[in-house]
Amino acid sequence: MRIHIGEMCVCCGKPLDISDDIVVCPTCGTPYHRACWEKTGHCIQTQLHETGQSWSPKWTEAERKAAICPNCGTENLPGASQCNRCGVPLGTHPAQPSQTSATEEMNAEVDDAEEKKSSMWTQMLEMAGQWEKDEHYAKDSKKKIGSERLADVADFVGRNTLYYIPRFLRFHAGRRITLNFPCLFFPQLYLAYRKMWGIALLLVGVLSLLSIPQMLLGMDDMVQAMQAMLVGSPAAASMDTLFQRIQVRLESWETVLYNASVVCSYLQICLEIVFALLGNWFYYRFALRKVHRIAQEPISPAM
Repeated sequence: MRIHIGEMCVCCGKPLDISDDIVVCPTCGTPYHRACWEKTGHCIQTQLHETGQSWSPKWTEAERKAAICPNCGTENLPGASQCNRCGVPLGTHPAQPSQTSATEEMNAEVDDAEEKKSSMWTQMLEMAGQWEKDEHYAKDSKKKIGSERLADVADFVGRNTLYYIPRFLRFHAGRRITLNFPCLFFPQLYLAYRKMWGIALLLVGVLSLLSIPQMLLGMDDMVQAMQAMLVGSPAAASMDTLFQRIQVRLESWETVLYNASVVCSYLQICLEIVFALLGNWFYYRFALRKVHRIAQEPISPAM
């Protein structure tokens, strides 16, 4: 929808930018911001509909091409006097620099890296958008999840970007449940692998507590095995009394321990199911916090 860039939205009166999600009336061709179209629910150019006329652009193709910066290639709004990125006057070519300082060279390298990175994430997000059928996110690498840039979150995730980014977009839209198979069988290992140490240690503690009744039920067999190992030894007589006391206590609590082990087994299964359904969401929240913390850290100057 290149011909609509720089035109005014007849609903809000603001210009249509290249990053805007634009909706076009199917009858007269009038462009709107998607939010404006959804707000009104219909085209407000009733005079065009009644007369059978069509919307016509204000800016010509030549004026749109003149708004493209000759220095950095940024597409500005038609009628702009200078580039909103590098500040070069439009319609002119930048003068050849006689001498470039070290700071300017570093800034140029950063700009080139950002352009390459933007192109890479545009392709990445287009693939993710095909999976999730979300073109609005796939076509704009400057989109944010919460207060963080989507590209920064993808950088933090690393090589599993194509798996996590579509799910993160769903979480950003208000959903929380996806299936995570590693969390179904080994939730504590998955959390530790993703460096969510706090919740991983908490889960290990909870699972350890839930396994105590089953461990106590198995102590009877362990006591009998130890008795068999000590048969004929000098310590057998002194330890036999202790073993008998332990066995008596275990037998008196056998019913309670059995019921407790059954309940704890069901609780463990429920806990694993919860982490299987919410494991990706936990990682989504963890990734946003870590990216925000990294963004707040001061950048030390290059030596």
